Amino acid sequence: MKLLNRSLQYLSVTILVVVGIWSVIFYFDFRDEVYDIVDEGLEDQLELLNEHVREDPSLLETTTFENGMFSISPITYEEALIYQEEVFEDALMPLPYDNDLEQVRMLSEAYLVDGEYYKYQVISSTVEEDDLIESLFWFIVWLYIALILTIILVNNWALKNLWSPFYKVLDELKQFRLGESKSLSPVTSHTTEFRELKQVADDLVERTTQAYIYQKQFTENASHELQTPIAIIRSKLELLLEKATLSDDDAETVGEVLDITSRLNQLNRSLLLLSRIDNKQFVENDHISVNDLVRQIMDDLEEIRSYKDVSIRIKENDSLTIFADPHLGKILFQNLLTNVIDHNKPGGSAEIKISNNGFKICNTSDADALDKEQLFRRFSKKQETTTGNGLGLAIVKAICDHYGFEIDYSHDEMHCFQIFFN
Repeated sequence: MKLLNRSLQYLSVTILVVVGIWSVIFYFDFRDEVYDIVDEGLEDQLELLNEHVREDPSLLETTTFENGMFSISPITYEEALIYQEEVFEDALMPLPYDNDLEQVRMLSEAYLVDGEYYKYQVISSTVEEDDLIESLFWFIVWLYIALILTIILVNNWALKNLWSPFYKVLDELKQFRLGESKSLSPVTSHTTEFRELKQVADDLVERTTQAYIYQKQFTENASHELQTPIAIIRSKLELLLEKATLSDDDAETVGEVLDITSRLNQLNRSLLLLSRIDNKQFVENDHISVNDLVRQIMDDLEEIRSYKDVSIRIKENDSLTIFADPHLGKILFQNLLTNVIDHNKPGGSAEIKISNNGFKICNTSDADALDKEQLFRRFSKKQETTTGNGLGLAIVKAICDHYGFEIDYSHDEMHCFQIFFN
């Protein structure tokens, strides 16, 4: 979820809680205010009724509310003591010309008229509490909707503009590629945090670029400086083998050194390749047909396959195309195919399955199931193995990690490696 949407989510919940609490408080305060206003009106009505009674004593016979909004009824002295002070109460009663019960506010007080005690009662219609709650509820709902719409507009306009420097830096960091991109474009902002973010991003890009340049120079220099003496050693050893003065034992020793030199050369190439993959120096990506590439590698390895007497069957369920550097793509599948030939048993077999989103290769072997925790680690190989440098599968794993491919190993009668590209 994006930052603006996340802030909107928190604001929506917070405003809902605040508005809910506020609406409850507002309801009780509003109701008390309404009652205060009604009570003041009832007091005025009661004083006015008392004056009218003095002018027209016949009003003392109005004992019900049928003819108006007041009633006068004789009471005893004991009852007068109860109503000697104003008594306010809520009641439900039918009003004139209306058969439905209405909620009213009633004021009662005792008066002494010509030696007799009377209870004066005046009423005033009030808004029913359920109507008040319903009206207040819909008022709060529309208020909440208005607030949320306002926040959305503010998010999409004010906050979006406010956060534009942040998103600009974020987009440029996403698109930044070592060896391709230059420094980040300038960002204008009056916000201190965004200026600090831009400065930190610039420093990070500069340090990363410098480290990339230094490591690239190192790998290129190492490749040149190491390959040259190794080539000289090989050529001198080969010249030495051609001399007839060497004894059989000396020739065998020179051959072993020559073989070690070849392995050293291959080790140097593998380590430099891993270093370049780790430094993300392969950026020339293109669409690669896995079907065509596998068949091409099979042709290149035909002599080794025939010598090892390994039969390989290819099952192409669909065509598979990946987007990767062509050189790394070839190394990826070449290492897997070489692995199933080198570690197969004489007269063994291998199966290759290609689908629209995956590649699976299995081979027979006399070895038991391999340790998945150690399988893809560098220089991980069986102790009895005398050939190879233990980097073949490590390179395969590094290439898969580089492009986000998922590789898995399983063993069920055959050793299987499977790569998922989606």
